Amino acid sequence: MRAKGREEVHLIVMIDGDQVGHHGRMSSLAAACGEQGVAPPGEGERVMLCVPTWNTETWIAYLSGENGR
Repeated sequence: MRAKGREEVHLIVMIDGDQVGHHGRMSSLAAACGEQGVAPPGEGERVMLCVPTWNTETWIAYLSGENGR
């Protein structure tokens, strides 16, 4: 679990996967974490990874309750 002091921290990561796809973005996230000296998210951590691979704007609209009609 990622923690700051005694407070529990929850992390949401959202990155567009249109050009390189889900696996490409996950690889770039792991590389960026390594460059910054931060461990990539591990199992059991409260980290939500969102990698939409089709128009991020559409996903945001959907998650905001729009149904596209």
